[in-house]
Amino acid sequence: FQAGEEITGENYEMKMLENNRLPGFLYVQARRMDGNLYFYYDITAMQPLDKVFQQKPLNYDIIQKLLFAVKEGLDCLARYLLNPKGIILEPEYIYLDQEERVFFCYRPVGNPSEEGEEQTKEFLNLSEYILKKLDHDDGSAVTLGYELYNQASEENFSLTRLIRFAVELQEKEERQKRIHPVEEREEPEYI
Repeated sequence: FQAGEEITGENYEMKMLENNRLPGFLYVQARRMDGNLYFYYDITAMQPLDKVFQQKPLNYDIIQKLLFAVKEGLDCLARYLLNPKGIILEPEYIYLDQEERVFFCYRPVGNPSEEGEEQTKEFLNLSEYILKKLDHDDGSAVTLGYELYNQASEENFSLTRLIRFAVELQEKEERQKRIHPVEEREEPEYI
């Protein structure tokens, strides 16, 4: 990943990234070559989201993991005073480990007080990707995927409101399972 010229390896964000292991983010190192700054991410034993789900659909569990990972990632960035615009939400830069834990790439962008309009656009693009990859046999995935897209399309998009919806949907699913548990059928005995 090549950085813009305005970013130097000496800035606050780069020091925070290189000296700390941010939960939910890939470890990154910056190197300058031929006058350009490059970021190298440690993706050992991980695969990008777009490759993992190239041949299979996204189910409810993975959509929910993605959504909660975005929220936790943004919370982590706030704790480290890093600009939320730096989180990369493109499927080819979102990685999953073997346990399907979600990891993001972060690119230093500068002033943490700037508003995140680009981030909203990236989240909308991620929600469009999810819609295209939905498991249409999974009703909960369809409900969450379309709600994610609808809310991301709104002018006043709120990740907090979307997370609240996902939690309510999860609680509803759990209540349904308690009320109507899937009964195991006994195999008939043949004499």
